[in-house]
This record gives sequence, C-alpha cells and structure tokens, in this order.
Amino acid sequence: MTRYTVHQRKRATDRIDLIEDIVVLKDGYSWGAFWLGPLWLFNQGAFAAGFVDLLVSLLFADLMLADSGFISTLGLGGLMATRIFFGFEGYDALRDLWQGRGYSMVARLQAENIDEANTIFLVQRPHQPTRTTHPPQPISGIPKAGSTAGLFPASALARAYGNLGQKGPASSSGGRK
Repeated sequence: MTRYTVHQRKRATDRIDLIEDIVVLKDGYSWGAFWLGPLWLFNQGAFAAGFVDLLVSLLFADLMLADSGFISTLGLGGLMATRIFFGFEGYDALRDLWQGRGYSMVARLQAENIDEANTIFLVQRPHQPTRTTHPPQPISGIPKAGSTAGLFPASALARAYGNLGQKGPASSSGGRK
C-alpha cells in the first residue's frame, strides 16, 4: 500500500466543492524526480525546485567533464547525490507548491493508487450540510397541462400517463388515473 496526503484549499460547503478543492499527492520516493530531474519538476509545476535542480545538475555535469580524475569523480558523485536528494524530496516540493497556493494538508491515508485514495477520502469524510439562505421548498402537485416537467412538456406526460391536473377522464392509452 502506498501512502498519500490529501490537501484542501478551503472548507467546502458540499461534496461538489470538496471534489473541486482537494489535491491528492503521493507520499514517498519520487522515481520521476530521480530519473527525469528538472523535467519532472517543471511538468508538475514546481518551477523553483526545477531551476535549483537544473543549476546544481549542470554544475556537477560540468565538473564531470573536467580533465582531472578526482574532480570528474566528484562531479559524478555530486550528480548522483543530487538525483537521490530530489528523488526523496520531489513530492515534498509539490506539497510546498500546493501549500503556497493556499492548500493545507487535511488527511494522510493508504491506498493502492491515487484514484482509490481520492475515493477513500471522499467516502470517509463526514458530510457537511450545505448552507442555504432559504429553506428548501417542497414540490407541490402534478404539473398542469401546458407547463414543463423536467425536459418533457406536460402534454407529452399527459399522453404517456393520463390525466395530469386536468378535469375529466384519463386518456384511453391505459395511463394512471
């Protein structure tokens, strides 16, 4: 099982707001940041960390091209240390990025993949009632002829189901009375 962190921008008033305002990030070692380095960070939107990674990697790559064996070995060691460091810190850089955008961590959970983590968070989260200024009004009665009920005109419903708010017998199509 993989660990994930859930980040939320604001306190949502209903489930739709909650879905739009959460980000689920993997927790652990980032193989993408290890192998692809700055490209992975740029793709994830972590531009500051990507530029730092690029500059440090270029510095060590330049040392690798030196004529001296010791300095070349130092450059290779520094490049590998940089890759390992950003592999460990890749997802932390993303968490810092989302925190800078106004998100805060609200949960840590374990799941097989990111979709399952998202589902677990949404299902186990206690429902917060929506805030309305007016209490909901009950739906009253059957629609009258000439009005619209959903996508269908009431006349089409009258043909399908019989008498809808009209006086007189129901249609002979076998509808309800």
